[in-house]
Amino acid sequence: MWTLRPSSSGRRRSPGDHFAFTLIELLVVVAIIAMLISILLPSLSSAREQARAVVCGQNLRQLGTGMQTYVAENNDHYPGLNTSGVWLEAQRLRWASNLGSINRAGMPVQTFDWMTPSLVGSGELPASRVERYKFLLEKFRCPTQTLTSAVYPEGGTPPEGLAAFENLKPWPTVSYLSPVYFHYVGQRQRTRVLGRMEHATANVSIFAKAAPPSWNVVVDDFLPQITRIGTPARKVFAADGTRYLDTALTLDFDPNPGPTYYGSFCAAGGYWSGCTAFGVRQGTQNWSGQSVAAGSPAGGENMAVSYRHGRQRGVSSGACRDNRGTINAMFFDGHVERLTDRPSREAHLWYPSGAVVRTPGEGMVSLPQDAVIP
Repeated sequence: MWTLRPSSSGRRRSPGDHFAFTLIELLVVVAIIAMLISILLPSLSSAREQARAVVCGQNLRQLGTGMQTYVAENNDHYPGLNTSGVWLEAQRLRWASNLGSINRAGMPVQTFDWMTPSLVGSGELPASRVERYKFLLEKFRCPTQTLTSAVYPEGGTPPEGLAAFENLKPWPTVSYLSPVYFHYVGQRQRTRVLGRMEHATANVSIFAKAAPPSWNVVVDDFLPQITRIGTPARKVFAADGTRYLDTALTLDFDPNPGPTYYGSFCAAGGYWSGCTAFGVRQGTQNWSGQSVAAGSPAGGENMAVSYRHGRQRGVSSGACRDNRGTINAMFFDGHVERLTDRPSREAHLWYPSGAVVRTPGEGMVSLPQDAVIP
């Protein structure tokens, strides 16, 4: 007689029995998890960067609202070098001996400072110029901008002394810059008197400041009023950008109240190939396929810090065509756009209407000699 025995696969498991993965099954599970992580991480990283870019755009919108308020209260003039900056310039003969003359909450921290006058109504601005400077860079720091900045070594000693700035380290690097040509007057207005220096005995006039006539673009007839710039929706008032990246790839900021050309709040703009914030490496091709005659001090490495949203890390070639980053740009009408490299190079964004191109070989798109910017 044959006795039938139940197979091992069909037997009932006792409560003490346990399942066990084989080595192959474990490796398959690990591989699946690794694959899912590789798929999800870029998406999560992209989502975080998108959120940071949105916050950055909100910063610019807030500054734009303040700028428009200033315009409404000051006969169409917007804040900057030849408008709100004149109030600070009037203290030049006093600020070395009387810090109280520049330690006022609503006063620009630099003659080129357009941010402080745009924020006067917020009630948050510190009275101390040094603390106010730090407030501007921290409060309006783009979340993607994580770098720090050193004191500009050639800027000279500020009225408060360098120690006052060193004591507040680390300093965030500048997040937003305004095109400087909107802040200079035209060549014909450079003899215009805007005010007087405040001093007990001196009687010194404050003349309007114009860009040097040797620069790549010349403006003959212009005043910093929103009615003079051209179409507000086509002109950038402020955009993502770094103050200065030098040949040693060190970022810095200028602590002085009266800097010479740009200060810490302005830049030439995206059209000029030599711009310290948006420029490229000399000899690379512009978007019209021609070799550019001027380059940034950092050889185009600055693009990775200015065009900082959605970018690949670094632009090692220093060429505009390799730049995959974007910038947020706030226009004079208050709207904010995200611009890739190519559209950000149009001259009309960075200069008032009527400006004339003098050195077309330094442009990021090719324009003819003496082209008039619309």
